[in-house]
Amino acid sequence: MKKTLIISAVIISVIIFFYYLSGRTANVTHGFTSYYVSSRILLEEEDFSKAYDTAYFNLKIRNYGIENVRDLPNNFPTNSLMLVPVSGLKPGDAKVIWTALNVVFYFTSILLLLNVFNIQFNTDTGLFLLVISLLFLPVYHGLQLGQAYVFLLFLFTLNLYGLKKDKTWLISVPLALIIVLKGYGLFPLIALGLLKKWKSMFTVLLTAVLIILIAVPVTGVYSWNIYFNEVLLKTGENPYASYTAFQTLNSFIRHVFGLSSYPVIALMLITASTAVFFLMKKHTRGRYSMLLIYSAFAALNILFAPIAEDYHYALLLPVVFGTGKIIFENYKKINTEIIIFIVSLFIISFPFNYKGLNNASFPLILLAYPVLYGGILMILLSVRVFNSGKNIA
Repeated sequence: MKKTLIISAVIISVIIFFYYLSGRTANVTHGFTSYYVSSRILLEEEDFSKAYDTAYFNLKIRNYGIENVRDLPNNFPTNSLMLVPVSGLKPGDAKVIWTALNVVFYFTSILLLLNVFNIQFNTDTGLFLLVISLLFLPVYHGLQLGQAYVFLLFLFTLNLYGLKKDKTWLISVPLALIIVLKGYGLFPLIALGLLKKWKSMFTVLLTAVLIILIAVPVTGVYSWNIYFNEVLLKTGENPYASYTAFQTLNSFIRHVFGLSSYPVIALMLITASTAVFFLMKKHTRGRYSMLLIYSAFAALNILFAPIAEDYHYALLLPVVFGTGKIIFENYKKINTEIIIFIVSLFIISFPFNYKGLNNASFPLILLAYPVLYGGILMILLSVRVFNSGKNIA
């Protein structure tokens, strides 16, 4: 009876997943527009630095036949390489292909995570985690908007698989791509250092630098100068960074307290790094435990990002798998860990209208960051179950 109910839940979640995508695959929205237009400018213009002129960028959006969309050119210059293979197509056709590829990337990521954490697909644990994956709202929004974070999740699961197998290139190349495409590899890079994976760490850095150098002839040096001075150094301080659409510590501190977030975030970062240093000294307890803490530390990329919307939280899925495995296989009754796990997933995946609270006053504004709270809860829970001594192998 129990197995029948779980399999029924899987079937229903598959139907919901593909039904959600069915009417949205060809919709060209912000996010995908930024990638597509950047890649097309890279192919068509001699001076790629013009892509960082917001007025020019939005003019190209209209020229390419994309209507009712405005976007900001705020990605790495090397991010423009990502959609080069489809940027010669019409925007709608390119979006369909990109979405289809991301669905493949997502299901491959799920299979890799089952392997990484040694979870059998046809067990109750495997099926429960499959249902969670198929109902994970950040992934829905990422696929709908044609965002890159499902692809980044795929790269990170490859990185995790390489770490499990102790394969330097499988650790390094995916992480280097995450860095050059979206600049999201700082925390796992630090974690590799904490694990004394020096060869992998330096291979990541070397690979990332080589990709950037190879791309310089087409992206140009000036575009990097503009990016660092006009985008990277200013994004977190721009007024829009405090909008409730961005579920980050930066947005929370700036919006709720009206303070500069950098000193607070710096203190949090030092504290988190110190805590992970001591946690990783325990990784000899088991390779899977080490992979869980590595995933949790990598997920801090989201919390500490200058701006990050809910679809960034697709990168939390490895933490969900590692934590879920421990909980499903070691706890048979409802307890604190199970409640926190369910609450975290609920507030991440329920479609709250938190953006509508952008102009709310204190204390109502505290309700405007549910996805951030859910991410923090899940990361803290992963540390709690890691230290509980429960089996993850």
